[in-house]
Amino acid sequence: MTQGIVHRRLMCFAVIAAVAAGMSCGERGDERVKADESKAHVRRFWEAHDRARDLYVVEDFAAARAAYLNALELDPRHTASLYNLANSEFRLGHHASALDCLKRLEEVDPYETKPKLLAGVILADPRPDGPFDLAGAQAMLDRAVEMNREESGPFLLQGRTAVLAGDSLH
Repeated sequence: MTQGIVHRRLMCFAVIAAVAAGMSCGERGDERVKADESKAHVRRFWEAHDRARDLYVVEDFAAARAAYLNALELDPRHTASLYNLANSEFRLGHHASALDCLKRLEEVDPYETKPKLLAGVILADPRPDGPFDLAGAQAMLDRAVEMNREESGPFLLQGRTAVLAGDSLH
C-alpha cells in the first residue's frame, strides 16, 4: 500500500468518526472557543469578586460596593456577592438599596437565613435615616428562626427587636 492510500484511508476514518460523533471539525473548534471564553469569564468574575472582598474586609464599603456591582455584572446570581453588596449598602446608610439586594438574594436562594437576619437588622435600625419597621423586622427574624433553630443569633435579634418595640419579654 502506498503512503497516499494510507493517508486517504486515515482521513476517511477521521471524517466518519467526526460524523459519528455528530460534529464537524469546525464545530469542535467552536466548542473549544466557547469553553475558553467561559473560562475567561469565570476568571474575570473571581478576580472582580476577590477585589471586592478585599475592599470589604478592610471596610472600604464604597469601593467594595462598586467592585461587587462589577462582579455581579459577570454573575448576577452569586450569593456571597449579593449578600456583601447588601451589607456594604447598609454600612453606607443606603437602606433601600440594601433591602433590594436582599430581595434579589431571596429570589436566588430562598433557603438562606443570613439575608433574612440582615433584613431584620436593617428594618429594626432605629437611626433617623433608617426604615425602622419593627413589624417587618420581626417577620424576617421569625422566618430566620423557623428555618434555623440551631443558632442563637436569630433569637437574640428577635429579643432586641422586641425590646425596641416595647414588648415585654416573658
